[in-house]
Amino acid sequence: MSNFACIIIGASTGGPKALRVILQDLPSNLSVPIYLVQKIPPGLFSESLADGLNEVTELNVHVFDNKKIPQSGEAVLIPGGYNMIRDGGNLKMIEVEAVYNNTPHLDTTFREIHNFYDRPILCVLLTGMFIDDDPLRVLYAIKENGGKIIVQDPNTCFIPNMPKYLIDNDCYDKVSPLQELAKDILQYLK
Repeated sequence: MSNFACIIIGASTGGPKALRVILQDLPSNLSVPIYLVQKIPPGLFSESLADGLNEVTELNVHVFDNKKIPQSGEAVLIPGGYNMIRDGGNLKMIEVEAVYNNTPHLDTTFREIHNFYDRPILCVLLTGMFIDDDPLRVLYAIKENGGKIIVQDPNTCFIPNMPKYLIDNDCYDKVSPLQELAKDILQYLK
């Protein structure tokens, strides 16, 4: 059993391509669930992204539906137009205004998932930029709770702002090129 309760992968512009590269190299028997926090417009794009990711991975990828907490071997996509919140003993989505197609918010969603689990979390931050959200405070809290943060090497990002920001603020444990992220995730799960 992994020391980590789950994996959270956060991405913005360039994220769908990066997610495909990572998920294609993760096995179906992954010992923890994955939350995919990809900033995307509200609407049908979430379903089509989940379907596309399912085509390249052995994991079960689907849009989070408020019915159950994901299990090992599952990757759930938080849909555009929603944030994740903790509701008693459960996690659920709430609809939020999607300014600049900037949802789900990484800070809110990371915080609520972190507060839900009683074990450390493995976070992976990919390509893109922060607009109207700043997860730095919650990422420091995740690290203080034994969590780890892997950031995509900015040189392999479509837009390097998110990884560069975390590196500049010394809020990471490892910097990995996109092609090595899956390998590094599996190494942390051992």
